[in-house]
Amino acid sequence: ISGDGTQGNPFATLQGVGTMALPGDRVVMLPGTYGKQIIPFSGAMGTPVVVTARQPGTVIIDGSSATNDFEGALELNGRTDLIVDGLRIDNAGERGVSADAVRRVTLQNLDIRNSRADAIVIGGPNNVVDNNHISNSAIEHAGGTGDTSGTGISVNWFTQGEPNTNIIIRRNTISGVWGYALAASHLD
Repeated sequence: ISGDGTQGNPFATLQGVGTMALPGDRVVMLPGTYGKQIIPFSGAMGTPVVVTARQPGTVIIDGSSATNDFEGALELNGRTDLIVDGLRIDNAGERGVSADAVRRVTLQNLDIRNSRADAIVIGGPNNVVDNNHISNSAIEHAGGTGDTSGTGISVNWFTQGEPNTNIIIRRNTISGVWGYALAASHLD
């Protein structure tokens, strides 16, 4: 969490950004490998906060420390008006991206590899999952034992009372999933 957000002393985590990110801001992650990340901020309708890599593919979020069944390497549960773009997510303990009960969130150009169960879990209205590459999602592919199946993209039931409406899923590639490429529930 250290750092003050300047070029010479950047924040070490997305949590470190805290509530400093305002609607319309861009949070640019520098190349490197980061541990589990939690996004604690939201944008506003029409002015999302964009979380992106300075150079696509050079930011790796390693989720191997996630242990809870519903924990993601990248968590943005309950957030609104975000665009997450160009990150690589590896070795998620359970979920690659956990986006339960979100609104107006776009997940795009992500490279998600080796999730223990689900690569992307998203629930809530007006969300977009676009042009992501998902590979090796399930316990067998992540080097574990057992028979847990995984899902490439899961439109989840946990929406805190908001229906799963106006969800756009397009141009994603999904391979090596031990289970379902796409699963959807509680659609309205």
